[in-house]
Amino acid sequence: MDIVNVVTISFLGVSIETRLGDNIGGGRGGSIHDNNDNNRVSSTNKVIATIPISGPGAVAFNPSNGDVYVASGRSNTVNVIHPATNQVLLPLIHLAVAGIAFDPANGDLYMTGLSTVSVISTSTNQVIATIPVGTHPQGIAFDSANGFVYVTSDNTVYVISTTPIPPIPPDTTITSAVDGNSAPVKNGSATISSSIKIAFSATPGTNPIEGFQCSLDNSAFSSCSSPATFNNLAAGPHRFAVVAIDTKGNKDPNPAIFGWTVSTLTPSQLYNN
Repeated sequence: MDIVNVVTISFLGVSIETRLGDNIGGGRGGSIHDNNDNNRVSSTNKVIATIPISGPGAVAFNPSNGDVYVASGRSNTVNVIHPATNQVLLPLIHLAVAGIAFDPANGDLYMTGLSTVSVISTSTNQVIATIPVGTHPQGIAFDSANGFVYVTSDNTVYVISTTPIPPIPPDTTITSAVDGNSAPVKNGSATISSSIKIAFSATPGTNPIEGFQCSLDNSAFSSCSSPATFNNLAAGPHRFAVVAIDTKGNKDPNPAIFGWTVSTLTPSQLYNN
């Protein structure tokens, strides 16, 4: 009597049945059965298309649009293959590439070549950064869970963080205030004039200054320029606020604020007080 030792392993609704001694997934006699008819495993395992590229090497896939990026070692180019037609579009960039990884969060490609990792924006097809990683980096992979790029080079695995550094916002300053009588007005003081002219400036952060937005007496912020002039102000306290905006739309999170009071006292009364 022949005794057949059979082991069945179930995982996620799929049973792998094999005789003892078989190499699961490629040995002799093993078979795969799906316990769920709605999720039956099927594959043609056949080549359905061929796309000619000179010296193809590293390859990466863009899940957002299905584009495939293929490095050509002979022409030192990275080609884009369109998924609908399987046609090679114009080369994305001319660069000697050993490995490619794609970041779907920002649409950037990370490519190893020579002694650096080049970061290419697929929206502009331009190199936006280069990262030194030793000599002759080869393998590269992107982990979307933590935003890390892993690169092998010189018996070392380099870990690159792709988390963007928050931009430094501009810093706004009020430089002077003069009333309608050309008298200087200090923050928190009073004037008998119903007019005031307030000058301001800003120190750039990461990006250049684009402009300013001002608010008088807690009104909505709107575009303004220095100096800002206000006339026919009612008697009583007033509040002016201004923020600088850089070329990327980043605003100063802490507006510069100036407060003063339009007084009904005479000059001598105001002075004596």
